[in-house]
Amino acid sequence: MKKILAVAVILAATAFSATGYGYDISFSDNSFYWGHGTDWTSGQKWATDRVTSTYNGNTQDVIGNPQIYRGNVEIGTDGRLKSITFDYYVTPLNDWSMIAPANLFLNILGSANDTNWDYVVNTMGVAQKTVNQSLSDGYYDLYKVNLDAKRGVNNSAYILSGLDNAVYRQVDGTYTDWRGYIIRDLHPIGVDFRNSSNYLEKYDDSVYFTGFHGTIVQDLATNRSYSSSTYSFGDGIDLGGSDLILGWGMTCANDMIYERINNPVPEPSTFILLGAGLAGMGLVRRRLKKG
Repeated sequence: MKKILAVAVILAATAFSATGYGYDISFSDNSFYWGHGTDWTSGQKWATDRVTSTYNGNTQDVIGNPQIYRGNVEIGTDGRLKSITFDYYVTPLNDWSMIAPANLFLNILGSANDTNWDYVVNTMGVAQKTVNQSLSDGYYDLYKVNLDAKRGVNNSAYILSGLDNAVYRQVDGTYTDWRGYIIRDLHPIGVDFRNSSNYLEKYDDSVYFTGFHGTIVQDLATNRSYSSSTYSFGDGIDLGGSDLILGWGMTCANDMIYERINNPVPEPSTFILLGAGLAGMGLVRRRLKKG
């Protein structure tokens, strides 16, 4: 009898340890480009194609402004993604006003080798260099997608496979207004919605984006000013207990986020464990009363 009671208590306690009011998970910017620090081959990573004696975007996290340096993910106890916040340093340089945000990409990891984006939020501003760029707060479209985050293995400098060229909008310092600027050439900044109808399915339009450049805040610890931009997902996106990969950056790809978020919320099977634990405790209680 004591063994039954002990097992029931352990089962219930294990499940309850993951409950509460939600989880806030902080992350930093550890990647230079999509795929950095993973087991992808060098040909599959979206490193810059332009390397000179004075510049190598493959070994530099940030090129110009702004610098994305940290963020926060909120996951509810129901296992749904509630919000994502990005913090980026504000600089006094003139080119700050030229920058706009890119699309937000999300990959709910179905397996350790899963590299397909599952969702994209269409918050990309003007992709080319213009003056006084920003993106207002408001609701933006969320799309379900099935896009490989890896670069085509046959790509070389300025030669893109048909799939890459058709699906992704990429930074180009040769043929656009970014000529003369040191940028992360040919890195994806968003989905090309004109050529991607076969890869996209509109999910809803309920993602609230707080805008860019965001509210300027003084960080007393570093004595630097920063801004924040937040994506809020309404009822949330079900993560199913899986970890999450974030892909985000600026329209010049000067700084790109590619970070894995460890999900602290248990997968649905844990709640089955909870039910078993409670049922076991109830059974023990009835047997004790009969005794």
